[in-house]
Amino acid sequence: MKKILIGVVALAVMVSPSIASAASNDVSLTTDTVLTVGGINLNVAGSTAALESIEMADSGNSFTVVLSNGSSIKITSADRRVLTNSAPGKYVITDSCTSSVSTLELASYSGTVTVVITPTSTICTVTATPSTSGTRTSTVKKPVAMIPVTTTANNTANQTIASSITRSLQRGMTGDDIRTLQTLLSTDPSVYPEKSVTGYFGPATERAVKAFQAKYKLPTVGAVGPMTRAMLIEIFGTEAPAVPAVPATPATPGVAPATPAIPASPSTGSISRPLKIGSTGSDVKTLQQFLNASGFTIAGSGVGSPGNETDYLGRLTVEAIKKFQAKYGIVSSGTPETTGYGRVGPKTRAKLNELMGQ
Repeated sequence: MKKILIGVVALAVMVSPSIASAASNDVSLTTDTVLTVGGINLNVAGSTAALESIEMADSGNSFTVVLSNGSSIKITSADRRVLTNSAPGKYVITDSCTSSVSTLELASYSGTVTVVITPTSTICTVTATPSTSGTRTSTVKKPVAMIPVTTTANNTANQTIASSITRSLQRGMTGDDIRTLQTLLSTDPSVYPEKSVTGYFGPATERAVKAFQAKYKLPTVGAVGPMTRAMLIEIFGTEAPAVPAVPATPATPGVAPATPAIPASPSTGSISRPLKIGSTGSDVKTLQQFLNASGFTIAGSGVGSPGNETDYLGRLTVEAIKKFQAKYGIVSSGTPETTGYGRVGPKTRAKLNELMGQ
């Protein structure tokens, strides 16, 4: 497959419906490039990973970008035009507006995605609150205060602050978003055993970022760029939908508790190994599909919700497993290490496979 390299110096490219890169080519953006779309100049920069194509659409008023796994693209408008796009929310890393520029940043980390980007005639609106750096309130959540995540009760904070990291981070930097990053990484001792939340990106944080990147098959560069930010959002989410607690049914002396009816599960596999937080694989997705279909909802929307199950076992899945275990009298207290609470061990696996019909 031929690769088109856009030169070492900035290059201005007038793109019209009849002039577009062929979909059969890869495009590596090694410098910023100016595209004129619908009479609007846009500055486009890409990651070192290849974009599959950039093509014009809608009679030259839009352009289509095909992002392969590991690709990212950043579009800015010095005219502060609102940039609409067709990407699912999890691929949108930044959609912001300042007093000088509007920015749209996209990244793919789970396969190939095709996105249509349209610059509009609307000027973006800068948020009045200075601390948000001009984030457009209609599309982007405001960063929230850093809250240490140490217990299940703090899970909501953990899920929210993952999306507040809106810039690239590297060694030597300071700020609240560094504290946020350290807080998230500290929830996984295998990644960040020091668990030091200082707001300074030092050697320990760099090691933790590399460990996180290695764990999730990202380039181990030690800096937080678009792909790592996207994976943080994938793992920790952008919001934590409330999952109603399953009330316990009081036991009647001498009467065996009735087994609640379980709706048919869309999953077709079985669970053949122990699973815990951090596990990955198709059986994790099978587990999530079954839990969602059986009333133990992992998330009400977004990653983990019905139809959006993943092959990563995260904290929301752990909470759903706990509810399943409590409902079927397997275990209702303790930790994954001490009692297996929140972990798929032999008893939990046997009950899951029984209800799945395996």
